Amino acid sequence: MERLAINERIAAARERVESEGGKWGRPRRLDAASERRVFQMHKEDRSLREIAVALKIPRATVGRTVARLAKAAQAQETA
Repeated sequence: MERLAINERIAAARERVESEGGKWGRPRRLDAASERRVFQMHKEDRSLREIAVALKIPRATVGRTVARLAKAAQAQETA
């Protein structure tokens, strides 16, 4: 019964936050400007590790960002 009450409060909080235009969940590690910077450094043929060290973010985050932005760029080119 306790768990049900907790889940109801969480659901109500999520609806309230989203109705106010807020985001729910874990915050993003990189903002849009940082993502553009990562992709620009990748275009300059810098390795994922070099980018990660320069920006002080995990290499996996850099890899995911580059892959996602490369896929988006490729989709725009074909459209």
